[in-house]
Amino acid sequence: LKHKKINKLIGGGWGGGGGISVGNNVMIGANVVILPDVRIGNNVVIAAGAIVSHDIPDNTVAGGIPAKPIGSFDALVEKRRVVEVGFRDGTENIWAAFEAKRK
Repeated sequence: LKHKKINKLIGGGWGGGGGISVGNNVMIGANVVILPDVRIGNNVVIAAGAIVSHDIPDNTVAGGIPAKPIGSFDALVEKRRVVEVGFRDGTENIWAAFEAKRK
């Protein structure tokens, strides 16, 4: 097959395909590749270096090649809440602001 025919078969090549939808409260790590026609839900963390080729549901931590769910967002939040971190504002203020934005 010629290149033009291959591009038509796979949706137009690099310049074609559908859009990417990213929900609210999403953290995308460094060097993540998100392929066309992918929906990333709300409250999602995508690990650095992941390649997202399929939809990622809400409240998920995803990683890998291809990216797949490796945990839940709520479990990550709870785990991080327990960790003592020495911020100048204090952890109570930081978590209160985080919870307010999340609602």
